[in-house]
Amino acid sequence: MVFFGAVALWSAFGVALGPTLHAPYRDALGLLALEDRAYEDVPEAYRTAQDHCRASARAVARATLKGDAAGALEAARATAALTGCDLDREAQFNVLAILAREGRFAEARPYAEALLKDVPVDRSAAPTLHLAGQTLLQTGDPARALALLRRAADLGLSSCALTLHQAQAHLLLEQRLAAADGFEAAHACA
Repeated sequence: MVFFGAVALWSAFGVALGPTLHAPYRDALGLLALEDRAYEDVPEAYRTAQDHCRASARAVARATLKGDAAGALEAARATAALTGCDLDREAQFNVLAILAREGRFAEARPYAEALLKDVPVDRSAAPTLHLAGQTLLQTGDPARALALLRRAADLGLSSCALTLHQAQAHLLLEQRLAAADGFEAAHACA
């Protein structure tokens, strides 16, 4: 009887405290906040350069998750300004994506160029090539953009936006027949 009572009491506490104890794990922002609290708990004298770099990278991730292009760009610049800190590929991609979504292609171009230095052969390659191609297209390099967009398509990326961007590149390169075909395909896709 005592055993069943203890289990029932333990279960009641688990149900009552569960949401509070597990709240930091419900989404990515909660996990970032949990890591920030751990960072703040370490006295400044004991924080390493890696701790500072990771805190700055978390600021980039947080701004990206919130859809804050200005905040992501500011955090990315702050990370780059720290000695020995470089943005990882994921952070660079996220900054590129949010800036492209906002139409801030001139600011996105350095991130596209950095990502293009070494495009890994993994599932991120096609989206990276597409975003970089879109950025180059919007910043006046349609020939190079078209090559990147074709590579993205060759890697299996299939989207109406990719078709449209290829058509726009053909148009800027005065390849009118290919542009017309591309615009028709994009219209049919949409």
